[in-house]
Amino acid sequence: MDELTQKLYETFLLFRKLHMSLLLPENLSKNEYFTLRCIAYMHCVDGGSQHVSISLLAKMMHVTTPAVSRTVSTLEERGILLRENDKNDRRNTFVDLTPQGKKLLENAHTEMTDFFNQMVHNMKQEDIKCLIQYLTDLYKNANAVLEQKQKEKQQENKKK
Repeated sequence: MDELTQKLYETFLLFRKLHMSLLLPENLSKNEYFTLRCIAYMHCVDGGSQHVSISLLAKMMHVTTPAVSRTVSTLEERGILLRENDKNDRRNTFVDLTPQGKKLLENAHTEMTDFFNQMVHNMKQEDIKCLIQYLTDLYKNANAVLEQKQKEKQQENKKK
């Protein structure tokens, strides 16, 4: 790794050190927050009529179905989520936010928004736009490299 790439890598690691959980209500973990965000997002995608299944949620969050099920169970026990079995196919389980869950997510989202506004308040609008473009380009490059790695691994597994 050359010096500049090493510096970029170290800079990204700095963000992992941030205690973002300080922005969340005390009774909500980062994992639970992102689970709630994904559910709310999926409802917004098609105007609120989409049923959010645990398997779809797992796919969107890039985690296993059992991991999502554990989080959903915890949130359901606390009255933040509702779980409902599909009447047509009992293998499918749908989840939705309760009014308490919506309020909790709204409060957490407000905290996050305030944090990001404070984080960039001294930056020029043009610098923010450039940063967004640079990070988007970097993401696309990283994603392309990882997709290529995945294809290579799949080809290796086929040979075995």
